[in-house]
Amino acid sequence: MTKNSALSAVNWASLLLLAVIAAFTFFLPVETGDIWWHLKAGQHIARTEMIPSVDPFPFAEEQTPWILTQWLGSLFYFLVHQSYGLLGLKVVRVLLLSISVGLLIRYSWRRLPRNIAILLGLILILAIEDRAHLRPHVFNFIYIQIFLISLFEFGRSGRIKSLLPMIPAGILWINIHLGSFMYGVTTIGLCLLASMVTWINPRSTHRPKVSQPLGYANALVVFLALFVFNPYGINGLLHPLKTLWLEEYIQFQHLSRTINELQPPVNLLSWTYAWVVPALIAGILGIIKDKRFQFRNILLLVFGVFMFTYGRRAGVFMALVCLYIFVDSYAVDQKSTKLPNGGFITVMTLILCILMASIGWQRQRQLIFTDGRIFRFHQLLTGQNAPHSIRDLLNNHKFAGRLFNDDIYGGYLMWHNYPGIRTFSDTRQINLKANQMYNAVLHDPQRFWPEMQQHIGFKGILLDANKLASRKALLFFSKNPNWELAMIDGDNVLFMKREYTHGLYVNHLKSQDQFIHDYQQRVETILNAGPIDRLRYSYMEPIASSITLFELGYKGAALEQLLLSFNAANTPYQHEAARHLLNHFNR
Repeated sequence: MTKNSALSAVNWASLLLLAVIAAFTFFLPVETGDIWWHLKAGQHIARTEMIPSVDPFPFAEEQTPWILTQWLGSLFYFLVHQSYGLLGLKVVRVLLLSISVGLLIRYSWRRLPRNIAILLGLILILAIEDRAHLRPHVFNFIYIQIFLISLFEFGRSGRIKSLLPMIPAGILWINIHLGSFMYGVTTIGLCLLASMVTWINPRSTHRPKVSQPLGYANALVVFLALFVFNPYGINGLLHPLKTLWLEEYIQFQHLSRTINELQPPVNLLSWTYAWVVPALIAGILGIIKDKRFQFRNILLLVFGVFMFTYGRRAGVFMALVCLYIFVDSYAVDQKSTKLPNGGFITVMTLILCILMASIGWQRQRQLIFTDGRIFRFHQLLTGQNAPHSIRDLLNNHKFAGRLFNDDIYGGYLMWHNYPGIRTFSDTRQINLKANQMYNAVLHDPQRFWPEMQQHIGFKGILLDANKLASRKALLFFSKNPNWELAMIDGDNVLFMKREYTHGLYVNHLKSQDQFIHDYQQRVETILNAGPIDRLRYSYMEPIASSITLFELGYKGAALEQLLLSFNAANTPYQHEAARHLLNHFNR
């Protein structure tokens, strides 16, 4: 085998391994979040053959306007679920995100050494990993690339036909996600601004022809005109503008302060953001290496970094901008660039293979203990925080009525139980008054809850114990004489009116206090013996329940759940949780 054929074989093996890594990374359980109300909205569209303009799933009988800019994505996910179920949704996520990575690799495959193209693909996988939620926003990762490829190609060749793919892509994108406005309009606008500045500057050594800024201007006008192709007409056309610039419209500035993914990134040294430094290095190197010194690339990079630091939701956009700047600069100037020697390429590719194999192996080893069973993480159909047991309890009690809930559960219960169970809050964030009341109760339940309960008359309360903002409310309701703890299932905590519970669950929890001394000794014995299993658990439901019970004051029941987890396994993960509880036990 020749040296070149050996390198080629290693590159293709690395590419195959990258595909396996992408499958492992993106084959995730269907999370408890937006996807469930998207399924409900898609079901409504399919059944009525109409796009809703008023909320079809109201909490009461109010008529709340709803411009569903993601209607096509909602319908798509519902049709997939209708035909193939939850497994189909998991597979679709893998396909959509793999296509996103494949577009970058295809673009760079003939423009870069292939091992570097594969490395860029790995960086993009890491960037997407944190944003791989099953929602219409994942289509952004495809359409952003279509626009960057078209705009960069037009910048090189000046051929107007390079921009034509943006028209059909734009029509679809506009009806799938509002990212079409945020990223699509801005990307074209920045290319236009850079082209105009370069063309006006008489000292520019690479001054474009006047046809270039005119081409970008035409692309921007046409793309803005495409926003007319929406089911809401002029209201749909103006919706993104009003969302961003009219504070009283949906109070986006207020919402952005309460939505986690719209917050600046924290702990940039964690694995979640391992892609940031390599992506930034690629983008900066692309700008430095580009002898044309394109102002466009500087603007795009600065905007990408700004968007990411403003809200981590834009992380994939920043990564794509950086990587495409690098590839584009290399493609234009590859003749004058010295390639690394064959030995370096071989070593780099082998290291890349080992790195990807390690990532895949670690993912495969993740275990979940939930519902009394042990699963591989990728075997789960729904996320470990899905309130299955609580929904079963509500159904067994024939619960019907109004439920005050953390917004993460709203879509899940809307899909499964509406209109029987009417959730007060969900992640659609379309009822501004309800959203304000929800956040007010979480912030100060003692002040705002009594009047709200008197006005609305809730029959149940479902909170997420893992959510820091819910802690005050959890402690408040656990001590409120009108409410009683009905179930703790991991991080999911259900309170119900006393007439539903009859004290059965709380009495059981309190009965465990008589065994505290015995439980504590058994836990200490296990800790002194040390962990036996080296299995890698990423979640154990009894551990989560134990921590929640401990925080609510049920120490005996907390230790009981801790011991229950040791019946399944004896791992360092459990020992860490047990030590944490015992250290705080007598405080």
